Amino acid sequence: MKKYTKTGQEVELIQKLDGGMFLVAARRIFETQYSDYDDGYSDYHSERELFTVEVLFDEPPVLKFHEAIERLTLEVQALKDEERSMQSRMKDLEKEHRARMDKLQQYDKLEYLEEFLDGAITHYVTVETYSDSRIFALKDTNSEYDRKHFRLLGLFGKTEGDVTWRLNEYRDGSGGWTTVIPCKSYEEALEEMQRYLDEQTNNKTNSSLIELAEEYNLQLPEGYKQKVADRKKKNKQREEKKLEVQLAKARDDVKRQK
Repeated sequence: MKKYTKTGQEVELIQKLDGGMFLVAARRIFETQYSDYDDGYSDYHSERELFTVEVLFDEPPVLKFHEAIERLTLEVQALKDEERSMQSRMKDLEKEHRARMDKLQQYDKLEYLEEFLDGAITHYVTVETYSDSRIFALKDTNSEYDRKHFRLLGLFGKTEGDVTWRLNEYRDGSGGWTTVIPCKSYEEALEEMQRYLDEQTNNKTNSSLIELAEEYNLQLPEGYKQKVADRKKKNKQREEKKLEVQLAKARDDVKRQK
């Protein structure tokens, strides 16, 4: 007759013994290991084993927990379900963030958008003209006639995808706009200014760029100062020749009048 022990093991009832004990039989699997070969191998066989137990059940017993344990088990399961839900939501948010960043990376200027919203922008570099190029802190960008509010920062774009950041004179955007580069530190602002200076000195020869480099201790291309000096000298000589021609013409006019 098939019965079950308190551990759930299936056994065959052989005989009920005196004293309330039961003689049962069960098949047990034994493993024999051999090392005759390099890798060795195992052999399995089963044997019918007799033993005694105190209690037998007609059905496999089910473990019964205390009510408090059952309640805690349900709470643990609920927390696990919530954790899985949160992990799924986090994956969705990470996917959305990656998609958003991929879009932003299509336009390098848009990288400042989230940084500005996060309060990471600390300085601006103005790149409107040579003489007006400056580095200034965000805290110094108060509106011209309303010192309690910052000047308006705007994003301007073109149909071909070119975008620029510009700063208005006033907080409501009613004044003039100046092209700026937002930066997360003064050191980054210096790097941006150096990059701007490199671009300008590569194509233009102007003494204002020398003044800009000296003001912020930036590097100029080798021989650039001499190049500017030579151009000034050439311009001066051209003006002198022009004046000489005008003077000669004026003298001729005076002679003809006589």
